[in-house]
Amino acid sequence: MISSKTWAILSKGLIKEWDVVLSKIDAEEIKQLTKGMTSEDYYQEQLMGVDAYTKRIEQIVADNKDIISTKSLDALKSALGLVDTELAKIGEVDFKAILNQDELLLRSESLTDLNDTMLKGLVKQSVNKHLKIVNSIGNSLPTQVIASGKVIRQERVKAIVDGISAQINKPTGALNSPPNVVYSNGRQVSFRTYMEMSSRTAIQSLATEKLEQSTDQLGIIFFLASEHSDCADDHRDYQGKIYVKRNWQTIIKQAELIPRIREFINSKQLMFFEDVIEKPIWFTKRPNCRHRLVPITIKQALGNITELKQTLKTKKPGDYSKKNVKENYEALKQQRKNERKIRHWKDVKDNNMVLYERTKDINVLKEIKRADYFIKQYQAKQRELLQSTPALVREYAREDNVRMAKDLGIKKG
Repeated sequence: MISSKTWAILSKGLIKEWDVVLSKIDAEEIKQLTKGMTSEDYYQEQLMGVDAYTKRIEQIVADNKDIISTKSLDALKSALGLVDTELAKIGEVDFKAILNQDELLLRSESLTDLNDTMLKGLVKQSVNKHLKIVNSIGNSLPTQVIASGKVIRQERVKAIVDGISAQINKPTGALNSPPNVVYSNGRQVSFRTYMEMSSRTAIQSLATEKLEQSTDQLGIIFFLASEHSDCADDHRDYQGKIYVKRNWQTIIKQAELIPRIREFINSKQLMFFEDVIEKPIWFTKRPNCRHRLVPITIKQALGNITELKQTLKTKKPGDYSKKNVKENYEALKQQRKNERKIRHWKDVKDNNMVLYERTKDINVLKEIKRADYFIKQYQAKQRELLQSTPALVREYAREDNVRMAKDLGIKKG
């Protein structure tokens, strides 16, 4: 029901606050690792400082918990507002029958519980990551660099800075990418991706719940699916069709309409609304699915479907040939990949900037310039991709990591 573009708009504040937390934790990590670098007992002191580090991470999470809850609720209210907007387009029903929005907001505890679970998981992952980094740096340093007073201070500091830099800049480094979440099937996604997908799925489910309940009270039994020229292969056959609620006969109050509606459902071989939004199809509910299921009246469903699509603007412009849909979908996947790469290199740059502020190491400055280079490279690829694929629209919010400019390759006038 919530398209990726719409989600980017209504969840902008929420995603930003999660990015702020991730950014603060990375900065705290680097500050902790750069403490006591001149000490001969650096490794032991870092191990002894784990409890204090854990408390600081817990404090960062606690300080941002309320704003994340607020932004989550804002996103939910916006999603519910979209449901009201869809329902308001139907002029033939009693709009007063719509479920009170405040009533559904009382059920938003599930969203709060989800945020709490993710925040607790983030603390645990951050501490585990910290221990991994401390041990990696400690075990990789020559023994004399850690313990011997004969080794000059500059060598000790350089070895430690190089170790931290490797954690930031090498692909295998613990600070080179956000912590991963591992699903039961073995699939791994970054915490940021997991957070966004989980929040979106929870909000989408609550909005769909409101849509179902409201349309029951309004006597709406039919839904028209939107169409996109860059649809995923497994959703292509489900877009642009009409679906009907499983319990439609209990919703319709006019008994004389039931035979006519039953004949229409059978002749068109309509699928049930509940079957397409749940497993295994997950139409509208799957993360990044941009389809909408628009409630329509009985008169609209039984009328001219082509004219209805034009009126409701459910069919997005584009070439709907099978070949073109597949090409557009592949281009969309490449766009998402470019977005991840841009965010990644922005994160790498930010972490290197924190390290440089703490150490003033010339090699770290080179890594900052290297990150800038890759940011510009992937932004250039993004511009080229979108210029060659008219169906795509650039979504800057998906490339953003809170602190950086939109596109380093575009000069401002």
